[in-house]
Amino acid sequence: MDAGDSLCYTLGMKKANSSKSRKVRETKAEYRVHVEKESGMTLMEQIQNRLSKLPPEKQREVLDFIAFLQLHSFKLPEPTTDAKRGKKIKDSLIQLGKMKAFSDITNPVAWQRSTRKDRPLPGRAS
Repeated sequence: MDAGDSLCYTLGMKKANSSKSRKVRETKAEYRVHVEKESGMTLMEQIQNRLSKLPPEKQREVLDFIAFLQLHSFKLPEPTTDAKRGKKIKDSLIQLGKMKAFSDITNPVAWQRSTRKDRPLPGRAS
């Protein structure tokens, strides 16, 4: 994939061998020029520059989106490796063993079968 293909992918466009292809090339060229002009600006300057060019209703949408981001500051969970995940599971099982959580189960196979047996769900007619 060349730079042009990745730019098309980034902009959500498809390449074609027609007049659409020419249009995509023109859009890519305009995008490159636009990005190069902004490359010497700080992030805040770029945001202010682009925001000032939007109509008032779009500026309101941007403001609403910023408020949304501030209210819902999502923090993605840290990716865990299989080793970390395995250790957490092992520690949990050890803790359950110390608590004797399953000590009342005399026949594990029968318990498992009864647990997996189909039965009506609460609040639903069978």
